[in-house]
Amino acid sequence: MALNSITDFEQLINIQKKYCIGCGICTTLHDLGLFMDDYGKYNINIDGINSQVSTEVLKICPFSSNTENEDQIGKSLFESDESHKSEQLGYYLKCYIGHVYNDEIRSNSSSGGIITWLLAELLDNNLITHAVHVGKSKSLPILFEYVISTSTKSIYAGSSSRYYPVELSKILDYIKNTEGQYAIVALPCFAKGIRLLQKTDKTFQDRIKFIISPICGHLKTTNYAKFLTLQAGIDPQNLDSINFRKKIPGRLASQYGTEFQIRRGQEVYSKTIINAKYKMGTDWGHGMFKYPACDYCDDIVGEVADISVGDAWLAKYLTDYKGHSVLVLRNHQLNEIFINGLKSNSIKLEVVDPELIVQSQAGGVRNKRDDLKYRLWLKEKRGEWFPLKRVSPSDNIDEKRKNVIHLRMHISEYSHSLFLEALNLNNLNHFYKKMMPLLNRYYLVNFGLIKFIKNKIKNML
Repeated sequence: MALNSITDFEQLINIQKKYCIGCGICTTLHDLGLFMDDYGKYNINIDGINSQVSTEVLKICPFSSNTENEDQIGKSLFESDESHKSEQLGYYLKCYIGHVYNDEIRSNSSSGGIITWLLAELLDNNLITHAVHVGKSKSLPILFEYVISTSTKSIYAGSSSRYYPVELSKILDYIKNTEGQYAIVALPCFAKGIRLLQKTDKTFQDRIKFIISPICGHLKTTNYAKFLTLQAGIDPQNLDSINFRKKIPGRLASQYGTEFQIRRGQEVYSKTIINAKYKMGTDWGHGMFKYPACDYCDDIVGEVADISVGDAWLAKYLTDYKGHSVLVLRNHQLNEIFINGLKSNSIKLEVVDPELIVQSQAGGVRNKRDDLKYRLWLKEKRGEWFPLKRVSPSDNIDEKRKNVIHLRMHISEYSHSLFLEALNLNNLNHFYKKMMPLLNRYYLVNFGLIKFIKNKIKNML
């Protein structure tokens, strides 16, 4: 559907139905409520809004076609005589790979512990008064939410990745009404929305000093955590918290476990599941319980953030179970923090070629650029509206890859409805029985018969 053939209100309806990431940023403009749907994802409630409100909302929505793209936003923020531009990474000053030396921080954080360390350094050096990051929710059954830390102790308590949906409405309301200097940890799409908001509201421009973006494959719904919990033989009603990335000594950095905090009365105990064969859904390529909007994101690392941090998925670093971080740095002030960290032996960093960062995120590059072209082409072929992206619709890929993309889309879409069926039947085997034929077909198409058989044998041992 041609981009100029629909009104702003119609575009917002399309976003609400298929492309809302549930960030909550639009709630800063008008009294737009968020709700959590049956699939466990946040969505905007647009009941009763008019065309004028639609136009204003589309100015700050990260999946709107009415905004600047990441290239344009990044240029206005980071272009300088010292900066460089990468097609996959956006603008950057330096690219690093490394980790913190503090074993406790590194062990309890994702990859090399860099984001946790950086937030603490910003606070200790009085560069911020508040650190905004994801932490444990104050009220169950919601497991995680955005929290505000004003102490390093609180920052350390909120470390590690949370493969769980969160939203910013309450946090942004707090920032709007509370003076201070804030650093926010935000997924790439959230970071884009915040940058767009800063262009429309000077309060947020003045108070949000740093945006730190974890490199993101895609966002999961709440049902992902519930599914893992049920697979572990735990009643979700007894789940107190979950560590999606429990680092296991002696294993590869990519072979992390899932740790469940289970409440029984006043006591909480932990249970860790290590073997991946007991955790269907943890293969990120399958995209189970993925937000549909994530299939239409072209930002691989978080290009509009002051720094992007992710896992060093490279053979050289995988043998260290404690993890290494890749860093794409865009902010001079943050670079000074890292230089001082090197001098004080708080962190270990090596300057690397940006191409090495790109290689470490090869799956994301393929999915968010090459595969995205085909997904857009499918939308265009069906005459459906889709957000304007920096790649153009194209079916110029081989048939095998087309089949892989189709199967991934089916697996992702099917996982949402099929899991609800399993819950209603109180029978998780219903999910396994219906999903396995799709997964088997996916493995056959993607990896071939021999590798498929080897994988089956391995999982039976």
